[in-house]
Amino acid sequence: MIWIGSGLGWGWVGGGFAIGLVSTLSLLGIACPLTALEDWLRNGSVRVQSFIERWVNRPLYYDLPAWMFTLSYVVFALMVLLTWRRIPPRQRR
Repeated sequence: MIWIGSGLGWGWVGGGFAIGLVSTLSLLGIACPLTALEDWLRNGSVRVQSFIERWVNRPLYYDLPAWMFTLSYVVFALMVLLTWRRIPPRQRR
């Protein structure tokens, strides 16, 4: 979404809103709305697996608990924040 949103000029994709939202929803045990929408459009129902869990699970055949994916979302969000602090995005002129 960040790449698509950037190409379309959406301002919200430049902030940490997207991964922050996904991390927060995951901590609360709520499926990402985009994942729920994708499930509903594909299958007519919403699954309990997250988007990342489903796509990582398929090629690797690991049966991991949902908390591991929640942890990965939070760690990724923290890595993004650390990266922005140490290497801030350049302002466009």
